[in-house]
Amino acid sequence: MINLPYHPIINHFIQKYDYKSYLELGVRNKNSTHNHIQCQLKEGVDVNASCNPTYVMTTDVFFESHASERLWDIIFIDACHKKEYVARDFENSLKHLSEGGTIIMDDVNPFTKLYTESQYCWNAWEVFAELRGTRSDLEMYTIHSSFCGIVRRGKQKTHNLQIKPTWEFLQQNRQKLLNTITWEEVLKK
Repeated sequence: MINLPYHPIINHFIQKYDYKSYLELGVRNKNSTHNHIQCQLKEGVDVNASCNPTYVMTTDVFFESHASERLWDIIFIDACHKKEYVARDFENSLKHLSEGGTIIMDDVNPFTKLYTESQYCWNAWEVFAELRGTRSDLEMYTIHSSFCGIVRRGKQKTHNLQIKPTWEFLQQNRQKLLNTITWEEVLKK
């Protein structure tokens, strides 16, 4: 499976909705995504100062001390991949998302069992799957050739599955849990 790079996905939404502000949670390497984003205002948060983020701190501290009443048009969540951190980053991002904004969640569509290990996507997919099961006020889908999931305010039919934190459960229920579509379908939306 080919992994579609993040910046074309993010730039697609920026261009489509004429977004002006971008926030990246978990910069890691500015040359991989951040520097390729075509948006008027670009900001990044990372605990590692060597990647030159706008804010050197955890995402929790950032939202508590620097976000206040600010809103961003598009937010890319790619910080810690552990379930509880991803859930907090999502909730904080949703609170700071502009009307009509988009959240891109990385690591929620692991392609193989290897990617569910802690050094890769870990259990971030469980957050996306749980939201797909409980939040009818959101529109959510993952992209077939990407680790990314897209979240926008809207409507969706929720699933009624009890999440089991195993690769086998994800594989057996991937479509219901992650609502996977192709990149071509994203472009047609």
